[in-house]
Amino acid sequence: MPKTTTASSADALCCCEYIDNVGEKSHMLACCCDCEALDDSCDRLITCRAIPNKNCQALCEVISDRCRIPWCDGSGAIQLHTDILIPVTVIPLSLWLCTVSLLVTVIVLISMPFFMLMFYRIWKRRTKRERTRFFYAWAMVSILIILLEFNIIMWSDSSPDRLSFFHVIFIDITVVLMFWALISARGDPGVIQKSEKGRPCPSNIKHAKGSKTSTSETWLENGSHENVSSHKIDQTDVQQADSGSHFKDPVANLLMANFGFEMEDLQKCANFKKETIYQETVTWVDSRPFKGGELETWCKLCDVRKPPRSGHCNVCRVCIQGRDHHCVWIDNCVGRNNHRSFIVAMLLFIFISCYGGYMVLISVCISETFFKVVRVPIQCYHVYELEDTVSSLIFASSCYALLVAGIMCLALLNQVIMISQDITSQELHMAAQRGLVQCAVCAGNNVNNRGILQNWIHFWKGKRPQSYGPSVV
Repeated sequence: MPKTTTASSADALCCCEYIDNVGEKSHMLACCCDCEALDDSCDRLITCRAIPNKNCQALCEVISDRCRIPWCDGSGAIQLHTDILIPVTVIPLSLWLCTVSLLVTVIVLISMPFFMLMFYRIWKRRTKRERTRFFYAWAMVSILIILLEFNIIMWSDSSPDRLSFFHVIFIDITVVLMFWALISARGDPGVIQKSEKGRPCPSNIKHAKGSKTSTSETWLENGSHENVSSHKIDQTDVQQADSGSHFKDPVANLLMANFGFEMEDLQKCANFKKETIYQETVTWVDSRPFKGGELETWCKLCDVRKPPRSGHCNVCRVCIQGRDHHCVWIDNCVGRNNHRSFIVAMLLFIFISCYGGYMVLISVCISETFFKVVRVPIQCYHVYELEDTVSSLIFASSCYALLVAGIMCLALLNQVIMISQDITSQELHMAAQRGLVQCAVCAGNNVNNRGILQNWIHFWKGKRPQSYGPSVV
């Protein structure tokens, strides 16, 4: 039986070998060997004992690491990420299962949203909200299946009088535009970089650019920098020092004399640290949380200033300007820079799913024309009586496309309600915690709400207000 060995940089890997997650060389034939989580889980199943969560998590990590295919470029077997592999296999197999009968089609299509919801809950619980490509891969596979079945029925000789070449070109161009909007939505949502706050502040440095070698530097290295971190540079001292060359604060003078700080740097630092807004004074809807009775205007995790309408994403682990929410379907945050592209991608996806599903249904089903314009499918069960399974597969795919479009319409409706108020999902969530939300979607004391028309104009022009008033930092 193959055994794992310690990896070495000089060892060459054959097509079936790989370096596992513990840094040891292993072989694909040893996929069931040396797995304590699997052995313990099997023992517990045989003895009818409960399997702890840590075993399930360890087993998932082992399966993800050992799911590979041979590769002959010298780097060994390639890992197949399970969060991508599951949608690629589950969706086609589910649609193929739908070809059995109409009842099976209904059961499978109803169970698919619950399967995604179950995976989402497991993902949040087991991975502590780490990024996953499962939902993004699911969306991409769904789009490709819709496009494939649309082109199959378009180029089919079974119904040349019903569909024309124009429909193929039109839907293909729409898909290209949707992918362009999707790529833009997966771009930078407006990440707040550390460079935006200027030079380092005394609360987060041990060495400053241009620092001099002195006993003061040794003093900071030995841990006394914590005294500097907890020390606040008085804003009054900063203002009084504008006309001179020294602060009254001894810590400020130390930083200027021995660590290359300039007066402008320390003044910026004092401006960042002076922001103290007490919770009882905040009457407006704010995207930032409260801690200790004060509004958090500084993110300790990202070490950046949090401007108005910004928020910290626990999945991306960054702060986003104008943050709306983290969308698992694009595996990215939706913020100030990509919100419009996100809405455009949603609109095009819904249009493609509805238009493609409708055109396929009137092609494979018996349809009737109403008002000499609208054709409506009225009888579709005969597709399961045909010897060819292609018709039933295409019918199931079109039903799946319409189901996905219906779910996406709910998400789009939520975005329409938010944009009509000029409020983000982050702000609505924080307002709900403060009891400022009415009817679950309407927030009171929203200072940026200027009416539905003006809100939409500002949104499409990219000129949404990025503050809560002139006196709010």
